[in-house]
Amino acid sequence: MSQENVELARRAYATTAAAVEALAAGGDASDAPEYWDLFDTNVVIVEIAELPDAATYRGLDQMRRWLQGWVDIFDEISVEPQDFVPVGDFVLVPTRQRFHSKTGIDVEQDITQVLQFRDGRVIYATGYRDKANALKAVGLEE
Repeated sequence: MSQENVELARRAYATTAAAVEALAAGGDASDAPEYWDLFDTNVVIVEIAELPDAATYRGLDQMRRWLQGWVDIFDEISVEPQDFVPVGDFVLVPTRQRFHSKTGIDVEQDITQVLQFRDGRVIYATGYRDKANALKAVGLEE
């Protein structure tokens, strides 16, 4: 099951650009079904705790609004996975993220994302600025 989850995580990252592009073009997020089909209808997205006004989003509709919020702020969004580490039902994904805001500000950061899977779909996702915290969240120590 761990390797299957890694493949699902790879597909989620590979298809993210299509979902972002559909939203940025003013389209409907459902214009990227290969992305949305990877998520459970009751998916939970928890923003990085250190972000101002960090929130939790439940279900695909709230996830779409969360993603639209990023598209509304940034002209360019790039999330590059560096590795996929299976841990039971979880996959840790250290990423390099780059954003260019509509006001001209560039942001670059390393975030370790944690995805949890059940029945071939993502049911939970969050991120950590500190990889050690991500490892602790899934029961591992660095």
